[in-house]
Amino acid sequence: MHKAHTDEWETPPLVMEQLEREFGRFDLDPCATKDNKKARNFYSKENDGLKHEWFGKVFCNSPHDLIAAFIDKAIEELFFNHVKLVVMLLPVKTTKQWYHHLWNDPHTEFRWFHKRISYINNGNEQTRPHFESMLVIIRRNNYAESH
Repeated sequence: MHKAHTDEWETPPLVMEQLEREFGRFDLDPCATKDNKKARNFYSKENDGLKHEWFGKVFCNSPHDLIAAFIDKAIEELFFNHVKLVVMLLPVKTTKQWYHHLWNDPHTEFRWFHKRISYINNGNEQTRPHFESMLVIIRRNNYAESH
């Protein structure tokens, strides 16, 4: 399958290296496969990260058609469960309702890349997609302090 026709984009190693330097290793990747997981533990499409409890430090690069659901799940897990941090790799889609929900949340930190990043397909770097990408960082202590 050509990447332009999918909503699943594997995170490039350079992005993960930078995140791990800052945050350490992640405990959970709720949107992964055995071959592309970005954390010690992972949920795949078959066991659905939206249906299971999250924990620790979470890295999430969700399928693009499920972004809103994974954002809702991240906030729920940060507030009610044992999640300390969620870092989400998202497309920059400023017209989407989920974007405005995050933008208006004072607990959310946005980081934009200086250029479009190249995602991975079957272990090989692909050409840059037609969208810009950003990181959204949400920390548990920010929620605990305000509630």
